[in-house]
Amino acid sequence: MKSWCLAILLCVQTVLVAQAADGRNLAAQPIGRRIALVIGNDSYKGVAPLANARADARAIAQALERAGFKVSLKLDADLGSFKSALRSFKAQVGGGDEAVFYYSGHGVQLGAANYLLPVDIKGDSEEQVKDDAVPLQRVLDDLQEQKARFTLAIIDACRNNPFRQTGRAIGGRGLAPTTAATGQMVLYSAGTGQQALDRLGQGDKNPNGVFTRVLLKEMDKPGVPVNDVLRNVREEVVELAKGVGHEQVPALYDQSLGRFYFRAGDSAQVAVSTPQLAVVRPAAEASASLAPVSPRQAIPLSLPGNVWTVLENSEAFRLTPKAKRVRVEYEMTSDLFNVKAGRREWSRLPEPLTFFREQEPVGDKCVASRNWSVDLDGRTTREPDRAGYSCAHLSLGSGKKGASPDARLLAIDELSGSLFPLRAGAESTSRSTMALSSSVAYIKATNHCRVNGQRSAGELHPRLKGMAWSIVCRYSATYGDGSKPAEETREDYFLEDLGIYLSDIAVHSVRDGRTTYVLPAPGYRTSSFSPDKSRRWDSEYLRYEWTVGE
Repeated sequence: MKSWCLAILLCVQTVLVAQAADGRNLAAQPIGRRIALVIGNDSYKGVAPLANARADARAIAQALERAGFKVSLKLDADLGSFKSALRSFKAQVGGGDEAVFYYSGHGVQLGAANYLLPVDIKGDSEEQVKDDAVPLQRVLDDLQEQKARFTLAIIDACRNNPFRQTGRAIGGRGLAPTTAATGQMVLYSAGTGQQALDRLGQGDKNPNGVFTRVLLKEMDKPGVPVNDVLRNVREEVVELAKGVGHEQVPALYDQSLGRFYFRAGDSAQVAVSTPQLAVVRPAAEASASLAPVSPRQAIPLSLPGNVWTVLENSEAFRLTPKAKRVRVEYEMTSDLFNVKAGRREWSRLPEPLTFFREQEPVGDKCVASRNWSVDLDGRTTREPDRAGYSCAHLSLGSGKKGASPDARLLAIDELSGSLFPLRAGAESTSRSTMALSSSVAYIKATNHCRVNGQRSAGELHPRLKGMAWSIVCRYSATYGDGSKPAEETREDYFLEDLGIYLSDIAVHSVRDGRTTYVLPAPGYRTSSFSPDKSRRWDSEYLRYEWTVGE
């Protein structure tokens, strides 16, 4: 039996299905993204370790991936990595997104609150547990703050108190009941004061706990609403527990609105909606709304019409591969040195900062790129409406909807040749004028690129597959005030297997006018300088992850 293990599946808006009055489902659009954080803790140091938590977490992560969620899986999380994962998760979730939080590990009830325990918990006193554990309510409140439309929290828990086993009178047995906010469901795997079973006897070799194995089976069934899934799970768990003389009745707290699905079936079409009201569109209107996005209308930079004409008629634009969705997430600590004064201005941060980069396709050939970070208090710098835009690897500028652009392309003086289809010796050249909001007013830039050859992508990083084509570009510029920065050489790779440039997922390093790109391993260190060389940032990467999709 798992000791007081807690597993939370927090699903923010799975799939809302709307039906017409005559019972027929109409075509509609998908809403939001599907994002998941899954944590499984077995290897506790100060309390009894667990046996099934990591296996449960892996299985749930796989099931959520099958259901279309982008999953981050964390195993044996200590307090620092637990909090960091939650900060990252919160930063990813936006209004209308679908999100899942799943936790499997020890948990404890203190007063009316429930706490999730990291693997390095000591628990010498109740106050220490409150300081060194994660309140479940924080997770729920964070997602409500991010304006999640629908939240489902499934808590596989209510087991033996891990502190009582070590002779410490901290907390009571089971988990405290919770109050779900509007748009939320909370499900406990066992009722107040009950224990949740890990197995059904000595001969039970199933690697998952009883509640989790039933949940896995039910959530894979297409076309079944979540409330029916949970009802089926509850009924089957009750019967299985009765069969071995045990009482386990999962408890549900439900303030959800609308109908939601883990996996939509053939008759379950996804519809644009809010939790209060499903909006069903006529089939003709829905089909029209699914037409390809026009970058001219979608990119808010007010580019001159002749810029679009030159771009869209160019060989480079026509032959560039279809744009991909890219996401990069990493943690990093930094020191700042005042070079002239010879002193450190910042000491190393006690916890890493978390940074994000996203690239979203705008039509087939263009992308919108966004960068943001999360500070130690969980505050995010994210501005969803602000982005940088490029087409066929040519920068168009950056800005925010409804505001003057930070930079925008004024003219394309030359756009010749194409690197695609990739072949040694292929070349392309661009000469352009970009308006800037800075004092130099504008910049005239020339960029000449050439394909030098290919190599195995695995030589760049073990995770990469297929071939990588070396592309070397020489970049020069003249600012509006007449100044000319030093000419720069940029060495990049196009990754055939992923259909993206290495620079789309990597960090850059500049040395002696040459820019290269690298995918950092934990412990990788970099240094960068301010333009006047008076300050130097020394950084260390602790974690670096990337995903690529259509």
